[in-house]
Amino acid sequence: MKPEWGAELWSFEPTVEEVGIEGLTIEFPGVPKKGHLSEEGFNAIFTRTISNCWISDIEILDSDNAVNMQRSNFCTIRRVVCRAPKRQNPSGHHAFWATSGSQDCLYTEFDIQTQFIHDLTVEGRATGNVFMNGRGQALNFDHHRNMPYENLFTNLDAGDAARLWESSGQAERGPHTGVRTTFWNIRHSGTAKLPKLPPFMQANIIGVAGYPAASSNDKRQWIEPVKEGLSPANLYEAQLARRTALTPATKPSDVAK
Repeated sequence: MKPEWGAELWSFEPTVEEVGIEGLTIEFPGVPKKGHLSEEGFNAIFTRTISNCWISDIEILDSDNAVNMQRSNFCTIRRVVCRAPKRQNPSGHHAFWATSGSQDCLYTEFDIQTQFIHDLTVEGRATGNVFMNGRGQALNFDHHRNMPYENLFTNLDAGDAARLWESSGQAERGPHTGVRTTFWNIRHSGTAKLPKLPPFMQANIIGVAGYPAASSNDKRQWIEPVKEGLSPANLYEAQLARRTALTPATKPSDVAK
């Protein structure tokens, strides 16, 4: 740190820590969904400025928004199932929504048995979030502008790939995403022609079968269309295992080996 940098030290003060929501079914009336941005507010779980919390083993039926995380950090969203037995597709607005600076949250083992307008959304400086070991009917990886960056999507069954790269957000808020978003081992089916790859700067698209390989293009993307047998299957779990194996006694020379 240098004095001329004008650095500031901020305290980390989440409103809530170490609490969770688990083991519930949240069911809404199932009336027809209103138009886009005119939803009535059948919203299941909303958080703001929480940390080290969890949402697990939740079933959500006929919602407009399922799980909305705002300004939240280090939280785990595990085994959430979204269904819409009384609504037609698209049955809701957002399924899983990381926004307003939410960082380092883990979404895992989810099952989206319907289609939302936006299924997996990162928005508004959301960074370091991981979506893994989940599946959906026809997932889209919605990058909703206002500078989300460095998020990871790994070991997912996206279902029908026709909507895979559909992103939204108001154009005046800039590009859909910042740099270094990674898509790793994304399985898909149900469409004869894959949609055009998104213009995400420095994106890593590895293990999404059907696209031509590229180590460089005008967006400086890295693309490897591994069809099957990608190892490791889950990039997050592999990196976690490597990191936790590095005990304080580990020497840098050992890491290099």
